[in-house]
Order: sequence, then structure tokens, then C-alpha cells
Amino acid sequence: MGIIKHGSKVSSDLASAGFVIKSAAIDTSVLFGDTANPDSPWANKLVREAVEYALDRDAIAKMGYGYWKPAYQIEGSADAPYDPNFSLGRKYDVAKAKALLADAGYSGGFNTTIIACPSSLNNDVVVAIQGYLAKVGIKANIEYPDLGKMIQDYWFGKWHNGVIYEPMAGFANYMLIFNILFDPVTNWHPSWEKTPAYIDLYNAALAAPSFDVQLTRALTDYIAEEALMTPVNEGGRGWALKSYVKDSGVLETNLPPFLKLEKAWLDK
Repeated sequence: MGIIKHGSKVSSDLASAGFVIKSAAIDTSVLFGDTANPDSPWANKLVREAVEYALDRDAIAKMGYGYWKPAYQIEGSADAPYDPNFSLGRKYDVAKAKALLADAGYSGGFNTTIIACPSSLNNDVVVAIQGYLAKVGIKANIEYPDLGKMIQDYWFGKWHNGVIYEPMAGFANYMLIFNILFDPVTNWHPSWEKTPAYIDLYNAALAAPSFDVQLTRALTDYIAEEALMTPVNEGGRGWALKSYVKDSGVLETNLPPFLKLEKAWLDK
């Protein structure tokens, strides 16, 4: 029994070799730009909307060997605030993306950088995003910082004219990921603007006596309406088990994936 990268070729190969693969989409990878810089293209809502229309997320999900799902909302399908009736998603439409860019004053596109977070990174997805952006005129270089540079320059430092590709983990209390990565006080990701509306919604959800789905959903709906984050795909972790491993408890909880080894047994 061992942990593997969810949606990787390794998991597909192990399944073909007879292993039982247990997987769960425990994070959603998202893009978010430097909206705090007024002269940045990413500060323009029309640009952010255009990028959402530029990405064929159904095609990207197929890169996960059957283990991924396309993401149109920040919450993953296993997360409590996930809305099965979500209506704010922007589906793949190259013509609409180009029209929005023209309306934003970028009919010729612009240059930018995709900053690929080293946590749960899949290089193929980042390259695919680069390709989809190129189709609408956005020419993106890719930067692969190591964890030290990611922390210093992007988690706690400011960046300009760039968009970060990073996973959002689906904790049982979904506000925990916002409290870690997008808290207005600690100000992680300082180039991603925490607007007054965001702060009000964030504080309301965080101050709830217990986890509140509706307050959390109000926050994520605001982010979706303003296209402040672009969900790309649901991914996560998987486990490969021999077929005789029973009742291990693998992935019976969402995050973290606790085991129940005291109840596990081998059917051999």
C-alpha cells in the first residue's frame, strides 16, 4: 500500500497491473493574478473573464487518466460548499475570450508569466494552460520556482503581471484554506487584492460559530462573479493497494486522508 500522485500515469499503470486504486479529488487547482497592481492586465475583470473562457477545462481534465474532473467552481465536488446548481461557470469559448480581451483594450493580447506553485505541480497542465492562452493572444512564460522562492517572492512577496497556478485544498472546514492562503491580516499572496467586499464576506464566514456553508458559498460566489480565481481542475491524491488489503480506511475522510490501520486486515 502506498500513496501516489492522483491522476498520474503511475496510477494508471498500477491499475493496469492489478492494484486497487483508491482516489479522491481533495484539491482544486486555480489561477489567480496580480489584481492589486492597477497597471496589470489581471486587474481588469474583462481580462480575467477572458482567461476563463480561453481554457478548455474538459480537455485538461482528460490529462488526468480518468481521475480528474474539470473545475468551474473553486470548491471541489467533495467539499461541503460545492454547489451542484452552480451557474457562474464560464465554459470554453475562444471567440468570447478574444472579444473580451478586445473590450479590455488588449485586442493584440499581452505578455505575462505563469508562476507554477511547486506544491502538487503537474507540468503538463501548466504547459496546456500556456497553449490555451496563446490561442487568444496572451503570450505566457512559465516560471517554476522552488519552494523557497515561492514562499519569499510569491506567498509573502509581491509580483507584477503574473498569474499563479496553485492548488486549493478541500478541508472539512473549507474556510481553513482561505485562512491559510488568503487571509487579509497575514496577507499571503499580497498582489492578489483582498477587496473590501472580499474582506467583509471572509470575516463573516470566518466568524461563524461553526462552519457555515452558506456564508462560505457567498464568499466563493463573489470570487467567481469577479473572476478573481479561475478554477482549472480537481486533482489530489491516490493510494495503490494490493487487492487483498481490506478495511484500511484510505480516503474515508476528505482531508487529511487518515488511515484505520488498526482495522485493516489481509485477505490472503
